[in-house]
Formats: sequence, structure tokens, C-alpha cells
Amino acid sequence: MIHPIFVLIFFFLVGTILVFQPKAHPFQLTEDMTAPKGYEKRLEVSPHELVYRSSIRYTQQTTNLLSERTDKELMGIRCSDSFVRNGQGVYILENARAKLRYRKTVKNEAFIEYMREKERTLPVGKKILSARVCETQAKEILLFYSIGEYENTDVNSSPAGLVIAYSTQNTAFVEILRKNIFGNPQTVVIGKSKDHIRCDEPFQISKKGELLILCSETRDWQSNHFTYQVYLEKEVSAAVEECRNHFGEKSVKTLCKTN
Repeated sequence: MIHPIFVLIFFFLVGTILVFQPKAHPFQLTEDMTAPKGYEKRLEVSPHELVYRSSIRYTQQTTNLLSERTDKELMGIRCSDSFVRNGQGVYILENARAKLRYRKTVKNEAFIEYMREKERTLPVGKKILSARVCETQAKEILLFYSIGEYENTDVNSSPAGLVIAYSTQNTAFVEILRKNIFGNPQTVVIGKSKDHIRCDEPFQISKKGELLILCSETRDWQSNHFTYQVYLEKEVSAAVEECRNHFGEKSVKTLCKTN
């Protein structure tokens, strides 16, 4: 007869294996998303806007904050291109180009289906606007995405980027997909705006789950950028610096401040 203590030990070991064994994510970071193969501990994020080079996105204050963490404290990360979602639910890569300079689209069916499921749970009138997928060296997935309401009624015939830029009542999230069997997805609100905001340019992430990320907000004659510090485990985020660029007829006036 088997002693009860051995039965308890058996079930304890089985439970431990189930908890800590890796589980498959609902989707993976795939080649069509144009992610690099290697991980970086410090991602390159431009301090200036691509088009309006005189517009400032962050200052030396953010650079100093980024340098406070040593490489030993940081976790490697790799990220896809950023995506915008058009009116038909197609995710378009913002930077990568196909032949004849046409924009590439995401082909990852598992990702597309996952986002469709997410769309079904959104409040009435809300749409997913943009997204980006990152993977850490710990094999956890970080899904950055923003939702909002379309202001342009002619969504299907207008460029996706233009529709999104003029969207309203936006919220930017990061969703963390854990790798163990009981690691349910965890969603953290990074930022909100009555206009368009997106938070999908991570600078770095620590091994303790502290994320530093750049958010960008679009308003009429205004382009604003915020450096956010996000504590993933505590589900708390706070802006540590903001730069507001006001566009005049002949010049750009920038005001940056730390919080």
C-alpha cells in the first residue's frame, strides 16, 4: 500500500511542474513584423521628430534617468516595427516597405486573431488604432497598443495614419503575456488623452519590471511627447518628463519640464 505522504509529494511535484513549465503564447514575434533577431538592453529612440527635426521629444533629463541603470539591472528586449490598423482591420507596418515602396502588412494570423478577440471586448465606439510587439529575453511578450474613437467618418477611403492622428478619447496600454501556465495576461494603462496618444517606443526594461517608454500625443498645431516610468508588477505609470511642441507659421516653440 502506498503511504499517503508519497501521494502528497507526488501531487505537489506535479503541481510545481505545471506552474513553472513554459506555455505557448497566443502569438509569437514573427519575421513579417520585421523584428531584429538579437536583444538589446538599451533601445535607440530619437530625441527629435523624424519630419520636424526642430521638435524635441525628450531632453538630457530623460537621458540622465536612462543612464542610472547599469546593464546588469536591465533585460534585453527586441521589438517589431510599429503598426497602424486601417478601417478593414489590417495592420500596416509604418516603416518597412515592400517592393515598389508599398507598405507591408502583418501576416501573422495568430496575432491578427488575438487582436480581433480584443476588439470584441472594447467599449462601444472604440477601435484599436496602433500596436507594437516586443519580446524580452525572459520570453515574455509586451504588447503595446492604443484604442480610441474615429473622428473621421470616411474611415475606409482615408489613409490609416491620418484617421488615427485625428482620433479622439485615446488610451495607451501595455499588455504583458507571461510564459508560465498560470501567467494570465496583465494589462497596464500607460497614458490617456482626449486626442491621439500612443506609447510604443520603449527605452529599456529592468529585470524588476520597470519600463521606461516614450509616448507621443497629436493635437491641432501641437506635438507632445512624454517619458513614462511604468512599474509593470504594481500596474502603475507616471510621466517623468514632458515636451510640448507648438507649431506656429514660421517656427516651433518647445516647452519641456520634469515632473
